Amino acid sequence: MGVPLVRIEMSRYARSSSAEDLLREIAAALRNNAFSVLLIDEVEKASTDTQNGMVAVLDDGTFTVVEQLTSSAGSAKNFVKVNARNATFILTTN
Repeated sequence: MGVPLVRIEMSRYARSSSAEDLLREIAAALRNNAFSVLLIDEVEKASTDTQNGMVAVLDDGTFTVVEQLTSSAGSAKNFVKVNARNATFILTTN
């Protein structure tokens, strides 16, 4: 059994409002396997806000995502701390 490789295409995060979407995608990958290899492809195509969010993850090794929980009683926000310290990040650029 090998280590999973997750490819994240950064051109999908060109809008400055997409930084949280990137963090959610990384969180989902790490929830499946904390020891994943994440290939962050063409990092220069992401917005500056998204790139800064990525740098913060690499710097600290943890980040927080907001999950919207909905039930018959209503909805609530859940703040989940994600540990990225066991993952390997590979960033590419053209």
